[in-house]
Amino acid sequence: TVLPLWHKPAVPLPFRVRPVRGETTLSFVFRLAAANELVRPTTLLRSIGHPDNTSPDRFMVLKNWDVQLNLAARQRLAIFAGIPLKQLARSLPMPGPRRDAIDPATPSLHFAGVSSHTRTHCPRCIAQIPGAPVIRVYSSAAEGYCRRHQLWLGECAAQPPVNLSSAPEIAKAIHRRDKLFRSDEDPDWISSHVNTA
Repeated sequence: TVLPLWHKPAVPLPFRVRPVRGETTLSFVFRLAAANELVRPTTLLRSIGHPDNTSPDRFMVLKNWDVQLNLAARQRLAIFAGIPLKQLARSLPMPGPRRDAIDPATPSLHFAGVSSHTRTHCPRCIAQIPGAPVIRVYSSAAEGYCRRHQLWLGECAAQPPVNLSSAPEIAKAIHRRDKLFRSDEDPDWISSHVNTA
């Protein structure tokens, strides 16, 4: 009998990929697979864990899906990526697993649509990465402003980037707002007050 890929021991892949702050787990896994020239990025997903609700396909990132990993699957991802789990968790929000997961010791994957919560990373930053991969980030966890390219990236996928190079005062206000969001334990309260102002 052939063992499922997630039964085989996890080993670090030859090429590492640096995660983007706020990146969806699925986006990161697909970039890691591409960097290591895996023909099917779903091969890496199936090596991380057992899909419990749907069969993964290579277009899931484009369809704005993300994957929830239980702790066993997160540990396997950290090994494949060659990045300690704590460090990986600082960049990837990695939504937690469902509470009704059958066996916490079995690495499992659960796929969910996240289109209203994600957007594309800075297009100019992406253009500098070999292959210009699709990078999806959670709006709430990623920077809304790219300092390097002076682009306001917006809160959702529907907003095109806005060049703020001629408006440094707006860029400074955005930086202060983002710093405020990161510093408080209740971002919804801050968001409601910032939006009201």
